Amino acid sequence: MTHSPSGLFQDVSVGPSHVCAIRADGTLACWGERNAYGQASPPPGRFVQISSGALMSCARNADNRVACWGAKESFRSIHNRQAHSVHAGWKHTCVIELDGTLSCAGTDDDFSHPPPGRFVQMDMGVGHACALRADGTVACWGRDEHGETKPPGG
Repeated sequence: MTHSPSGLFQDVSVGPSHVCAIRADGTLACWGERNAYGQASPPPGRFVQISSGALMSCARNADNRVACWGAKESFRSIHNRQAHSVHAGWKHTCVIELDGTLSCAGTDDDFSHPPPGRFVQMDMGVGHACALRADGTVACWGRDEHGETKPPGG
């Protein structure tokens, strides 16, 4: 059965068993099959960016402050931090800091040491992540089970 929330939205992010979205007025709405860790129970407030992982969700407000909810061990040092963007993965969360550097938190040691440099965009998979540097090059890290962390040369 398909569930379509009512209203207008400005951003949406899909986790494995829940979805969170930012309504047109900036408030959050989450829904889905699982909420075992509170990952589908968003906080109040107005937000401009959302990211849903497996056990958590995070959103960033207009003042660049990050709010996360769900399994705390997946985001502990990221919550309430100021950042350019927030990205939730399987059991980990990363931010692009205001200065363009990366910071990550969570229970997956493969994400403990993101690459150095200045970044403008990133995305996360289950066991790996890639980020776009300000100079246009790509850096990937995490588990390399299928060559995911080795982008082709330019």
